[in-house]
Amino acid sequence: PMKIAGVILAGGKSIRMGRDKATMIRHASPEAPLPQRQTWLERQLNLLESCAFEPRAVSWNQEQPPPDLPRGVQLIRDRTKNAGPLAGLEAVLTVLPTALVFILAVDLQRMSHPLISQLLARARPGYGVIPMINGEAEPLAAIYPATALAEVVQRLHRGVLSMRGLVQAGITQGWLIPWTVPDFSVDDFANWNHPADPDC
Repeated sequence: PMKIAGVILAGGKSIRMGRDKATMIRHASPEAPLPQRQTWLERQLNLLESCAFEPRAVSWNQEQPPPDLPRGVQLIRDRTKNAGPLAGLEAVLTVLPTALVFILAVDLQRMSHPLISQLLARARPGYGVIPMINGEAEPLAAIYPATALAEVVQRLHRGVLSMRGLVQAGITQGWLIPWTVPDFSVDDFANWNHPADPDC
């Protein structure tokens, strides 16, 4: 089997949410048993561990104090300031030694082990996988090859920060394999951006 790293993107500014998403409590009810009161970041890290990604890491920005991470989970700081997820991907692809990296945003709190398994089943050496939902790419729950680094760096230098633009380039150049998400799995890609979103 291929060795694939797993990374949580957790360095966003959470402007719409109004607070750091990584430290939000997944089960906020006061009646919830303490073991279930995990943060969004803890939930995602547990998911990576259940999928046996190795190594595992958290992508973080330059300004925020580092989070407390479990033993064996690496913290990778953005190398470019205020450049969004593209900066996180650049740092991750630069630091991690694996040929493929699975990227998962901290706010995709419905992502599941079975869905990740479907992505992994479609990956090939040198070729990542990008989920497609109603014809639109989901770049923050995808597998990227190390060979994408050159394109990522070029876009950072030009100030072209769109992740969907990167994905389109990857599909065109052939290092990303599109995968159409089945209708029954679309809700698993819901991202939580506002306190009024379900389950927040």
